[in-house]
Amino acid sequence: MKRTLAIDFGADEIRVATPECGITAKEPSCIVYDATTGNAKHFGKQAMAIARQNPSENKIRFPFRGNWILEDMALYSTDILSHFLESLHAGEKSTRLLLSIPCGLSDEEEYATAEIGHSAGFSEVHLVYSPIAALVGGGHSLEKSYFAVNVGVDITDIAIVADSNLVYHASARVGGQSFTDAIREYVWKKWHLKTTSAEAERIKREIGTVWSEEEQKMLEFVGTDAQGSVHRRLLSSEEMFSALEEPCAELLDAIYTAATKVPLESVEELMKTGIFLYGGGSLLRGVPQMIAGITGFPASLAEDPKDAVIKGLAKILPTLPDKLLYPNVSLIACKTNSYLD
Repeated sequence: MKRTLAIDFGADEIRVATPECGITAKEPSCIVYDATTGNAKHFGKQAMAIARQNPSENKIRFPFRGNWILEDMALYSTDILSHFLESLHAGEKSTRLLLSIPCGLSDEEEYATAEIGHSAGFSEVHLVYSPIAALVGGGHSLEKSYFAVNVGVDITDIAIVADSNLVYHASARVGGQSFTDAIREYVWKKWHLKTTSAEAERIKREIGTVWSEEEQKMLEFVGTDAQGSVHRRLLSSEEMFSALEEPCAELLDAIYTAATKVPLESVEELMKTGIFLYGGGSLLRGVPQMIAGITGFPASLAEDPKDAVIKGLAKILPTLPDKLLYPNVSLIACKTNSYLD
């Protein structure tokens, strides 16, 4: 019997699941690596703990922020996948991996991603676009028409399904980190103060919004000037419209482009089902209203936006047949590419 494993490889967090147990692990996508060999010495929570104990000798790094797991990141990717394979299926000779991937990868990049899985010790590697997995994780059968948007840390993935066929898929270089960076830039331009990424995240979480709210919120934040002096200033939720204008425009442009690709025969159905939003980046207040206002399609935040992808992968795994052609197309995964070693 083949053992199976599903992994959602996020820029900030990696989620792991099996069909039998559901989600089995959530680990930060960080490493402490050996400066001599370049190999990852520690990963995830363990890496963060070790880096805190001895920060001078153990530098922590989030290698996948701004990068997919290919090219320069392949070594770290292989180490991390091997870690999960060994910890969950030690000694197994035949293990399947189902991995979520961005919608914008080329055929060559998809193949290279599969090869990383093989190098890590998996006998079979299957790939599915993240918004498709999210739809399945949200309980959708893919037999109707769906418009899914997965707003991740660095990348937004968009997919349109019509009658069990993937009719459009694309990636855009905008995500939750883009909103955080925009807030830091706004603070610098207005006050010439530098804020940490953690402080900008706090601002985003507490008063960040891209839609008009009846009650304006205020927040005090901390920043440092060029001389290193600490200053406190007040920001309003109303200012977030200006601060987040550029990344919002990029996100809306990508979604509007996708909306123009909706088949005419699917427009009526999509006007009923609307756009489903997934990923941590979609949690920014006002995102559904903003998207609905621009595209004309109703938009809603999924019930479990952060875990929808990994839950979908766990549901897809048991549907893969025992014998697969090369490459294979799985209907439930809506054109999931599968690669055999």
